[in-house]
Amino acid sequence: MAVKGLIEDLLRSNAMNYEEGRLDILGIPGVVIPAPTYVKLLEEIVERTDTDLMEMLFETGKYHGKIAVDDVGRGNKTTRRQFVEQAINTGNVMGMGELKVEKYEPEGILLVSITDSPLNEFFKKSDSLPDDQVIHYFFRGVMHSISENLFDSEIKSSEEKCQNLGDEKCVIKCEIL
Repeated sequence: MAVKGLIEDLLRSNAMNYEEGRLDILGIPGVVIPAPTYVKLLEEIVERTDTDLMEMLFETGKYHGKIAVDDVGRGNKTTRRQFVEQAINTGNVMGMGELKVEKYEPEGILLVSITDSPLNEFFKKSDSLPDDQVIHYFFRGVMHSISENLFDSEIKSSEEKCQNLGDEKCVIKCEIL
């Protein structure tokens, strides 16, 4: 998709609002970071600190998901299930890869898949980042918080499959504890 088409889709979906010098994503001031720059940032964190990078990404994703629920979802006049679909569509429009709800059971299970994530390519090229583990910790954190809202309960989440490990697609599983 051409950049112009992507911007038009973002504006149409209300996922993004742009005014000269200001970008709002989901109604929150934001910036866009290209995948290679994002991976370089992660490499620098790994090389300069003793931080558990993947746990940091998961917690940051949970924070972002909570913002989405609190600032966007609660003010939106949709059902919780519809909000999940809107979040998935927003992720698709914003270039996270192709996101899809694979399974939803109201009793407490949500499976979301990711294919063609731009992060896979750049993680594999990195000498500093692990190439033998799942990589969508941030997105898992986002879906963790959104699932807590969806099911109104504490959640356990995991990345069951990952293209970084050779799987056909990445699969995030969220289920009630």
